[in-house]
Amino acid sequence: MKPHGALYNDAARDLQLAAQVAQCVKDFDPSLVLVGLADGALIQAGKEAGINVAAEAFVDRRYQADGTLVPRSHARALIDDSQEALNQGLAFIHGSPIETIDKHLISIKADTLCIHGDSAHALTFARALQTALVAQGIHIQALVKRELA
Repeated sequence: MKPHGALYNDAARDLQLAAQVAQCVKDFDPSLVLVGLADGALIQAGKEAGINVAAEAFVDRRYQADGTLVPRSHARALIDDSQEALNQGLAFIHGSPIETIDKHLISIKADTLCIHGDSAHALTFARALQTALVAQGIHIQALVKRELA
């Protein structure tokens, strides 16, 4: 289960809100995997609630030095270049640092990667990432019912 949009971003920063979301997921179906921004409050809240969590990183979004996403209102929030998106996705997978919008290097440990389906480049990014992963012998699989993050 993954909150969308503003709820996702707010729950990544606000532990009280994140705890409410995690409790709702637990009450609805405790076997679901709660997906949240890597190192965000939603991951912490899910763990504290005793539910399965998956830390997520974004292939097609730029990051700030604190590990949060650059707001979409910023002109450079989205990654439009296929090679840049591929490089960022591979960095997440290999545990390599990425460069933030303000030129800092940060490392993000993620269990799952997101490519926004509403992007004009989504299919290109997904195909390039899949091709690179297969070439490197990296297996793509569905999230499973266990704590991932």
